[in-house]
Amino acid sequence: MTRPLKKTPRKPPLSRAAVPLQPPSARSDKAQGLTLAAASGRFMLQCCAECGTYAYPPRDACPRCLSAALPFIDAPSGGTLLSETSIEVTSDPYFREHMPWRIGLVQLDCGPSVVTHLHGDCTGVSSRVTLSLQLDKGGQPVFFAKPASETRQMEDDPQWREIVADPKQQRQLSTG
Repeated sequence: MTRPLKKTPRKPPLSRAAVPLQPPSARSDKAQGLTLAAASGRFMLQCCAECGTYAYPPRDACPRCLSAALPFIDAPSGGTLLSETSIEVTSDPYFREHMPWRIGLVQLDCGPSVVTHLHGDCTGVSSRVTLSLQLDKGGQPVFFAKPASETRQMEDDPQWREIVADPKQQRQLSTG
């Protein structure tokens, strides 16, 4: 269950600010279609123009009929959580600050399975989830799974707040 956010203590103004780390950014050229979809707020996957098979990860040819016609189109965003785990130790400096980090494997209603970041309210294998494509702080597309039904304080989940740019309880500088 997601807990409401607590006020963070103020940093002494004369102390040195930590340089923010960026998430890993290595992606393929074909993944640029996912970046475009995430930037426009849409859930899109490659779909074969000949046989209608959805493909993930992005590729050059259809995994079923080997057709090269694989445009990115809007896809159903529902799925079933197949497994979940919590990462406790990592070698990546960005995620090291945010441990534990929950991830899961989701079977999409349209076919492929994806590894995704999990919302704190996604509990139990075989539960229904809704996926979205988000741009992380490094500008790369990531899948994020939330429960299919809304829960209280859904936007207070620490992983969700780390992925999206929500101004709730953040310091803001307004200039005129």
